[in-house]
Amino acid sequence: MERVGFSGNQFPDDLVPWLDAASNVTSWNNGITEWSMMSLYSRLNYNYKSKYLLSVSVRRDGSSRFGSENQWGTFPAVSAGWIISDENFGSEQSDLNNSLTDFS
Repeated sequence: MERVGFSGNQFPDDLVPWLDAASNVTSWNNGITEWSMMSLYSRLNYNYKSKYLLSVSVRRDGSSRFGSENQWGTFPAVSAGWIISDENFGSEQSDLNNSLTDFS
């Protein structure tokens, strides 16, 4: 990966951060870095009778910058929801209209 960096000062004010607005370009550098990153993401959403909800997701991130034994990280997540207002016992309760209980 090739990178180039510039720095400047004496901007007209703090609201103009663009380098071409600087009165003085103070430094620049460039270089080549060889590394790689990769991410994978998967998600499954399921509902049963349109009132019981389940969501499961997994993200895997890998980088050559991590140690050889830890190049990949796995980040799972699970969420469940229940739409109480769609239950028979909740049909007479006005406070339960469009209620969703979420468990994460």
